[in-house]
Amino acid sequence: MTTKIEKQSNPYNVQVDQIWESTDKRTPGRRVRVTYVGVARVEVVAHAPATNDSGGFVLGRTTAIRLDRFRPGSTGWKLVTA
Repeated sequence: MTTKIEKQSNPYNVQVDQIWESTDKRTPGRRVRVTYVGVARVEVVAHAPATNDSGGFVLGRTTAIRLDRFRPGSTGWKLVTA
C-alpha cells in the first residue's frame, strides 16, 4: 500500500519574520510572528506589545499552524507586516 503525500502550496507567500493577525472574532488582536515555514505547517510564536515603556514586544510560546489556515476569512489570518 502506497500513501500519496501531496505537497502543500503556499498561496499567500507566508515567510519567516512576518507578523500575522487572527481574523477569528473569538481571539481579537491575536498576533503571531512566523519562525519557520515547512511544507504543510508554519511554526509561529505569540507576538504582543510589551506592557512597559520599552516600546518592544513580548514573544510567547511557539506553536504550529497548518499552512492552509493563512488565508483571509472568519477563522483565518491576515498579514500585518512583511
